[in-house]
Amino acid sequence: RKGCFKTPSAVVAALKSFGNISFGQSDGASPEDAPAIIDAVVHAMRLFSDRYDVVYEATAALGRAGAFVVGCSATEDVRKRLLPSVEVAVGALLEVLTARMGDAYSVQITCEALAEIAQSAPEEAPVAKCLQGVFMAEAAGGEMLLARISAAHVSNRRLQLTVLWLNGLIFG
Repeated sequence: RKGCFKTPSAVVAALKSFGNISFGQSDGASPEDAPAIIDAVVHAMRLFSDRYDVVYEATAALGRAGAFVVGCSATEDVRKRLLPSVEVAVGALLEVLTARMGDAYSVQITCEALAEIAQSAPEEAPVAKCLQGVFMAEAAGGEMLLARISAAHVSNRRLQLTVLWLNGLIFG
């Protein structure tokens, strides 16, 4: 946050590293490391929000970090303490979805990241309920977010399949 990454190329390199962290391994990151990783990724994403490469790598990293936290074998107490960081990650991913609704690549990677988190979260987890609430809420036009994504990218078969997969993970 102190200006370490002044160029987008340095940020992309760092985000690729974040995306490849071995979560849960003895030589990798522990669940307690995830909030700092998520914070750094969200900060970089917002700093260079106009750069598709930064947003793409940040989105992938947020999906992996969030999925690790909700699916880790840490105690329930530790997971509850780490939950706000996952909520920050999900919030940033939802910002990408709404801001870049017209860009199929951004929507695709963001849906995949959200699916990774949803797939790792137990059904009763607060994150799973949060995702259900977000995707059930209607926008100003009266259409739910997943339906808006589908309508915006009706000719993109891969994205349509990802939306169906995400829908199944969130709503069962």
